[in-house]
Amino acid sequence: MVLFVGSIVIVLILVTRIPPDFLTHTTPREGSFRAQHPVIRVLLRIAKNLVGLLLIVAGVVMLFMPGQGTLFIVLGLLMLDFPGKQKLERKLVGSPRILRTINKLRAKTGHPPLESPID
Repeated sequence: MVLFVGSIVIVLILVTRIPPDFLTHTTPREGSFRAQHPVIRVLLRIAKNLVGLLLIVAGVVMLFMPGQGTLFIVLGLLMLDFPGKQKLERKLVGSPRILRTINKLRAKTGHPPLESPID
């Protein structure tokens, strides 16, 4: 039960932090790490990637247990840095079922829906 409630809270926090134009924005974002010292920037980037990996692993586990497994996998992929990431994000979140779920969660918290990459 704790895992289920905790997963919902984490998903709500992460889903509401995604900017509405995240999937349709074509130029690279500056990011909040840009103003940091280079060593701190590298450490923050490593931490972000580790959290993304942890979310993916938790999502795979939740596919077989109660929880938002698919959504956690998508959020974990959004946090990782790898070549071809933007194309994969658009393909995954472009799925009507996933985009609809994310936008329902965003609507419940008063945030605008994500713009669809397939327009």
